Amino acid sequence: MNILHLYPDSMSLYGESGNIKAFAKALKATGKSVNIIKTDLDGEVSFGGVDFAYIGQGTEEGELRSLAHLKRYKAEVAQYIENGGMLLATGNSWEIFGKAVTYRDKEYEGLGIFDYTTVIGKERLVDECEASIPEYGIDIVGFSNHSGVVTGSNNGFTVFSKGRGESHLYKGFMGTHMIGPILARNDELVLKLLGRLEG
Repeated sequence: MNILHLYPDSMSLYGESGNIKAFAKALKATGKSVNIIKTDLDGEVSFGGVDFAYIGQGTEEGELRSLAHLKRYKAEVAQYIENGGMLLATGNSWEIFGKAVTYRDKEYEGLGIFDYTTVIGKERLVDECEASIPEYGIDIVGFSNHSGVVTGSNNGFTVFSKGRGESHLYKGFMGTHMIGPILARNDELVLKLLGRLEG
């Protein structure tokens, strides 16, 4: 199984690389060999032969740098997702797959794969949270630490916390503000993702 880890240096705050470790461990437990492909801002992005892709949480500046780099591969990203390729985006990283990200009153064009938009404000949302994912039939727990407000995402799940958190689901794409790392904290979610990967 080939796992593509996008921007492990610039988009892996709060130990989010633990998602890759947890997923790789679960895959190996089923007897599969795992090849982790790490691509950062100085590298080329390729989705050829990729079974599962991941991008984690970063600073706001890291988010925008990752967006600028990934825009070079917009067509490949869109095709990978449309063809059912699995991609997990946690924390603020899922915001870049929308139409636009506004930061410090400046709007940056997003990848435009989905119709939602994000405004990064000054208020940070820091809180333990939980969510129900009806499509998967499970509840998950996680953590929230972001300042983006996303509008226009009408195909996700609700994050319940003292604060707020949005999400988006489409085919094999799962984007969520929840961090944790969520795959290290939610065995049921790992099993659901494995099932979709193998199904």
